Amino acid sequence: MKIEHLLSYEDLYAKCDLNLLKFSTTEEVPPLNEPIGQERAVEAIKFGLDNKLPRYHIFVVGIPGTGRTSTTLTLTRQIASDEKVPDDILYVKDFTQPDHATVLLLPAGEGKKFVTALRNKVKSIYDKIVKLFASEEYHKELKSVKARYETERVNLIDRTQREAQNKGFTIQRTATGVTLLPVKDGKVMTAEEFVMLPADEREQLERVAAELEDKLDKLKLQLVKLEEEERQKVTKLHETRVRTIVRELMATLKERYRIYKKVQEYLDAVEHEFVRNSELFAEKKVSPTFIDNFSVNLIVDNSKLKGAPVVLEANPTYYNLFGKLEYEMKDGTTRADFRKIKPGSIHRARGGYLIISAESMLRDPFAWNKLKQTLRTGEIIIENLEGQIPRAIPISTLRAEPVPLDTTTIILIGTPMIYELLWSMDEDFRKFFRVKAEFSTEMDRTPENIHKYAQFIRTQVEQLNLLHFTKEAVAKVVEYGSRLAENQRKLSTRFAELVDLITEASYWAAKNHRKYVEVEDVELAIKKKRYRVNLTEEKFQELFTEGVFLIDIEGKRIGQVNALSVVELGDYTFGKPIRVTARVGVGKKGIINIEREVELSGPIHSKGVLILGGYLTGKYGYDKDLSLVATLCFEQLYEEIEGDSASSAELYALISSIARIPLRQDIAVTGSVNQAGEIQPVGGLNEKIEGFFELCKRKGLKGQAVIIPRRNLQNLMLSEELRTAVEEGKFHVHAIDHIEEGLEILTGMKAGKLTKTGRYPQGTINYLVDKRLREMSQKMKKTGGE
Repeated sequence: MKIEHLLSYEDLYAKCDLNLLKFSTTEEVPPLNEPIGQERAVEAIKFGLDNKLPRYHIFVVGIPGTGRTSTTLTLTRQIASDEKVPDDILYVKDFTQPDHATVLLLPAGEGKKFVTALRNKVKSIYDKIVKLFASEEYHKELKSVKARYETERVNLIDRTQREAQNKGFTIQRTATGVTLLPVKDGKVMTAEEFVMLPADEREQLERVAAELEDKLDKLKLQLVKLEEEERQKVTKLHETRVRTIVRELMATLKERYRIYKKVQEYLDAVEHEFVRNSELFAEKKVSPTFIDNFSVNLIVDNSKLKGAPVVLEANPTYYNLFGKLEYEMKDGTTRADFRKIKPGSIHRARGGYLIISAESMLRDPFAWNKLKQTLRTGEIIIENLEGQIPRAIPISTLRAEPVPLDTTTIILIGTPMIYELLWSMDEDFRKFFRVKAEFSTEMDRTPENIHKYAQFIRTQVEQLNLLHFTKEAVAKVVEYGSRLAENQRKLSTRFAELVDLITEASYWAAKNHRKYVEVEDVELAIKKKRYRVNLTEEKFQELFTEGVFLIDIEGKRIGQVNALSVVELGDYTFGKPIRVTARVGVGKKGIINIEREVELSGPIHSKGVLILGGYLTGKYGYDKDLSLVATLCFEQLYEEIEGDSASSAELYALISSIARIPLRQDIAVTGSVNQAGEIQPVGGLNEKIEGFFELCKRKGLKGQAVIIPRRNLQNLMLSEELRTAVEEGKFHVHAIDHIEEGLEILTGMKAGKLTKTGRYPQGTINYLVDKRLREMSQKMKKTGGE
């Protein structure tokens, strides 16, 4: 065993140099006013925000907790604050098409003023029209018109009346017009009297009546024409008087909005609607709800905005994003009304920026398809989803005129997995979201970034009203950042977790009546947080202590080794040693992965097992066939295993079983191996080592050890307790580059190098492996079996 494999106390952790912190407490540190460690993402976001070209929308990629949303919001608000405030959006009734609503756009703040001004004008017009038709002046004018036509009617009737009277008849006016009646002795005859007349006299009257009927028909036509002229004259009187009132009162409003063509058209339509209903006003038949027709639905009021809008939609459902038409029951029919049009967040973000969680939006497929349609057409269309209203009820629907999307930028925020899914599965996504802003989970641990960590803490202290941190406490947070990043040369940018630590450390400091947060408070916060979430880990350790979970941490065993694995439970990850065993016999089936046979092996793990065969072939199959059958098993593992970080452990167990060399059980191993026998780095290293350390501590620390890849050295950020045990010689950490180095540590034997004779030196590991494989090959040839 080479002593250089052993790591020292200093190798296991990267302490923060206090000389880099030029302050005593964070009171002396300026607050942070820029994102940390995301220069690439920031540049991409700024490019997307500044680029107003169509289809250059932004997808922000990152895992939760990296500040992707807060950074996006901050940058967007900074740019939006200097941009133009977009128009207000209003919906009004389309008087020419009752099932349509017209959209009006007015400069920010003008929408509210227009609503108030129009409401006041309409009320004034309404009141003045009502007053008009109740006025004495109007009634005099109306009476004059009617009297003139009444005179003409009388004159027409009188001319025909004289002729009729000369012939024994009279003309009488009825509700339906005029009628011809016979007269005798100056009195109108009744029907009975007419029947009682002598036949010749009656016949004479009937002949005269027939002659007069032609004249009477002409009179009737003249009277109908005169009545129509009178009606038109009265209507013209009403319309003229109403139009005069409307134009007089609307003049200032039309002048105020003269440059807005659609507003002018709408105000003209308002005038026409009043004039069109002038007869109803005159007859006092106007509905009490008539005035509601001139209401204005201000769906977006930007009067209080300073710059372009930035809207973060927390719940991006179809209706929350694109608005809806609300219905009401009226006369047994479900009706939509322009006053019931409700905006979506895309309306509020029009001319600015809309930020959406991609994952949340994709839960509603209608929302995603609608967003693509909106980006494709450049129009925001409010329409309800089909099937949302029970079809048993008659529906009177409404078509709301689309709103131009304008220069609205859509910003989606999602994980790398969602981005890759959309990119590979949806062509439209590639067309519309051409700016990718990728957030990293780590940044370099430079003096500049360490200082930014201190600034970040200061900012959180101010925003959350926490206690200030001492420089030593800041240093501990920096070290925690490296632990989260799993790299001594990096700092984590998972700021949500850092905020939790900062907040909880302040809590414990306040609990201990401190003025500042000290390093002990940060350590206590870390310890307490772990205690709250590590129940499963403790239960596993209890099973180990009680002998239910079989792990040997002393002695030696052939074909058996302790592998280090990790268990991920959502918000907590811990290390779990697993016994790996190998059994070897003569045969041709090669290496059998038991986990794969029972479908508990993931593809990466299965690949790792196949690599073992490649190593054996390359190392020992240069002059013989490898005639073996070997089984590999992860004992007491009943869930799927994935990853190749235990492939070195499997190879140790396999070689031990072939050569019949026992392996030390007080050493646990991790690391993947390639076909050349090189040990490759793995993830979750700190948790793996600490998991085995905890088990050993329960049984008593007696110099147990772990073997890790040397390429993982920069990933070590181990606990103080473990490092102290290493310093005191109670626990050891070995770092290796090749599988043979690990074999030497586990067996206490030399690996042995191939000599010029094509053989390995006697007494070495490789000699024993080669010898056994040669024997197995010869036996296979003799038996000729499978």
